Order: sequence, then C-alpha cells, then structure tokens
Amino acid sequence: MRNIFLIAFLVLSSACHTMNLNNGAQTSQNFESTEFHHIVALRLAEISSPVVPSKICDNKWQTVRTRTGPVQVLVGMFVGGIYNPEEVSVSCQ
Repeated sequence: MRNIFLIAFLVLSSACHTMNLNNGAQTSQNFESTEFHHIVALRLAEISSPVVPSKICDNKWQTVRTRTGPVQVLVGMFVGGIYNPEEVSVSCQ
C-alpha cells in the first residue's frame, strides 16, 4: 500500500515546476498580481491573453513567477493533457 502512495507522489511531483524571471537584483517578493494562464493542446497553444508585467506595475516589475503545482498537474492528467493551467505571479519594485 505504501508503494502506491510513493508512486502517486512521484508521478504528481515530477511535472511540477516553478520558473522565476528577475529584473535586476532580487529582494523580498510580494506578489501584487496572481492569475491563471490557460494552455491547451499538450502545451502548444495559449488561450488566455499574455501577462504583461508593465501593465500591472506602476514602476518597474521585479519578478515574474510561473508555477505549475500538483493541482494543475492533476487537472492536466485528468483531461489527458488537453488543458494545462499555470499560475503566473508578478512582483513590482
């Protein structure tokens, strides 16, 4: 029984990822905006509009973080890779 949970954990965590894009020196991250970005067709096409950090931040943007967590991986697996949500966060200076 323990092996089943270990295998399920490895499968769900293997596709999780986070990517940070930093603009200058990195300081503390207080994300002003967090939204979902919608990707379809095995991550080949985007159906949501692009996130534009300069429209979110009055000054310069500091960090843009894209994240695919376990819940998003589970959703993608459930629909067979047709739909893959991704969380996008923007931090301003």
